[in-house]
Amino acid sequence: LLVKDQWNWLLTGLKESSARFKILACGMVWNKAVRPGKKDQWGTYEHEREALFKFIGDQSISGVILVSGDVHRTRVMSHLTDATAGYRIPELTTSPIHEGIIANSNQPHPGLVFDSGTPNSFLLLTRTGSGPQAALTAQFLTKAGKTFFKRSYSLRELTKN
Repeated sequence: LLVKDQWNWLLTGLKESSARFKILACGMVWNKAVRPGKKDQWGTYEHEREALFKFIGDQSISGVILVSGDVHRTRVMSHLTDATAGYRIPELTTSPIHEGIIANSNQPHPGLVFDSGTPNSFLLLTRTGSGPQAALTAQFLTKAGKTFFKRSYSLRELTKN
């Protein structure tokens, strides 16, 4: 999926970042709970995704949150990365900014927290607090500005135990 220069850029950026929260955004989903036949997702390249999660754990990189799209649904996952990253890495999927919803993209996943086929929606991320008290709030909104899902992530829960 990624060539050597891309890997080096990504890993160096993660390791050197002093940001409390590190948002890794990708147009395709990081999980493999997708509609049948969909190959453009990190689950197709599972060895690379797992290597990234292991690097996060080996380097004790805290505050990683994945953002994704391209499944025509709103989904929130909690990747079961305790053994590799040292904590559960959340994935926030936001892609139905338009009317088109794909019902069979609602596939099972052991870390699925939320799924919605709400059209014309978007994700708003807001950081509150500072230092170890920092938190990042993910809020999914309709085009009218109505919240239909909200979840906050503390820096503590996104830190290796």
